[in-house]
Amino acid sequence: MSSREWLSKDQQNFISDHVQKFREAKAKGAVKPFYDKFYADWFTKFPELSSVFPNVKTIDDLSTDDKEELEWHVEKKKAVCFNVTQ
Repeated sequence: MSSREWLSKDQQNFISDHVQKFREAKAKGAVKPFYDKFYADWFTKFPELSSVFPNVKTIDDLSTDDKEELEWHVEKKKAVCFNVTQ
């Protein structure tokens, strides 16, 4: 199974557009700033809130438990995206 099968075509393209930038950041030893921007752009374009809780409009509408679940999903997505870009 490909590590990209769970990604939509738009998400695959987004990652593909950033692979060279990742390689450059890695060569410069600046991976953290790369990922800070990458994830900010990723979660702006592909909000995890609408994926995990499709009927919720804002994070303020979530319970504390739901916010923790959302954060878990965000961290899981970051780990998977990290593996895909390398």
